[in-house]
Amino acid sequence: MKDKVIKRSIISLFLIILLPYLCFGNFADEIYQRSNIKGGLVVHAGCADGKKTLSLYANDSYLIHGLDKDPKNVEKARKFMVSSKKYGKVLIALYDGKNLPYADGIVNLLVVEDKQKISKNEMDRVLCPGGVVLINKNHKWEKSIKKYPLEIDEWTHFLHGPDNNAVAKQLGVNCNDSDVSFTRGFRNGRLAFSAAGYHTIYSGR
Repeated sequence: MKDKVIKRSIISLFLIILLPYLCFGNFADEIYQRSNIKGGLVVHAGCADGKKTLSLYANDSYLIHGLDKDPKNVEKARKFMVSSKKYGKVLIALYDGKNLPYADGIVNLLVVEDKQKISKNEMDRVLCPGGVVLINKNHKWEKSIKKYPLEIDEWTHFLHGPDNNAVAKQLGVNCNDSDVSFTRGFRNGRLAFSAAGYHTIYSGR
């Protein structure tokens, strides 16, 4: 009798842990197929109880951050992440529904559920160059991609391009006779160590 109770308890526990993946696996698959994002910071605005948010955690290449403007939803979602033992890899935070709590240009994928009031300028602000926003409008996803600014060159390889020439075509400093103005912030930075032993800082994905 006790063995049956233990087995049922174990099965129930596994079902509780696996249920979000079984129910919302299609949600995550659709998001990543539409966005073609393979890793980085993924933000889910309007995360509700967090079950859909958890399904976005595909592997350690992703850091998932869920946002909700309802304190009760945030509490539920946090408890759910703790019970699923994913809290830390999937984080939940309260926000005002309009302002995203991130520095400029650090979000790779922004998933915005219906009834959020985030402006397009605010979305563009937090997205990194090449970042994707998916907006749920009436159960249909609208996709947009943030273009690379003219002053930023795209690094497709470790040393800029397939020719291994570690020289970018971007403009990091604007100079004229009256002043010198530097680009604000440090976006998508990487530290590259060369065979000669010195290191350089460059920007890219």
